[in-house]
Amino acid sequence: VAIRRARRVLVPNRQMATDLMCRYPGRPIVHHPNWVDCERFAPGVYGLGQTRIVLFVGRLVRQKGLDLLLDALGRSAKKGLTVELTVVGDGPLRSELEELAHAQGIAQRVQWLGWVDLDRLPSIYRSHHVLAMPSRFEGMASVMLQAMACGCTVLTSDVFGAVDVIEDGCNGFIVPVEDTDALAQKIDELKSETLDR
Repeated sequence: VAIRRARRVLVPNRQMATDLMCRYPGRPIVHHPNWVDCERFAPGVYGLGQTRIVLFVGRLVRQKGLDLLLDALGRSAKKGLTVELTVVGDGPLRSELEELAHAQGIAQRVQWLGWVDLDRLPSIYRSHHVLAMPSRFEGMASVMLQAMACGCTVLTSDVFGAVDVIEDGCNGFIVPVEDTDALAQKIDELKSETLDR
């Protein structure tokens, strides 16, 4: 009802715009992607160590797929690959996810920062090799744009918004949604590759 009465409907990704145009022909559906402050989120001094570090930024809810990432890192650990993970964010699933990290045998390699001030995020992105965004669904994730602006490689699931911005193998990497095997394989590949910034 609201879409039929609206003067204009702004949506954050092309797929959503296409879907709504098909459902509501003639309505003013406008693709209006999220943006990022490129003065705040910009490349800088990286300070990367020997271990390739993966970053997750987001609410700790099922949609964001941190459980999938922990499973993938657990698979990598079973092969003897050392991958460190930093988690920025909090939410109702934190205790459950911490237990999952223990069950996967990777608890000692996961750092839980909770929520951080926006001003700290650019340096966090710059100090990590990869932002993992294993979401089950998204509109247009701001964290993806922020990480890219800071020069952090993005590994994302094949969700709305990501495919508008990421060209697989060119400016980031895309794996199928909820495919922990593909996620683990890509993390393993990134572990052995030099990531250009």
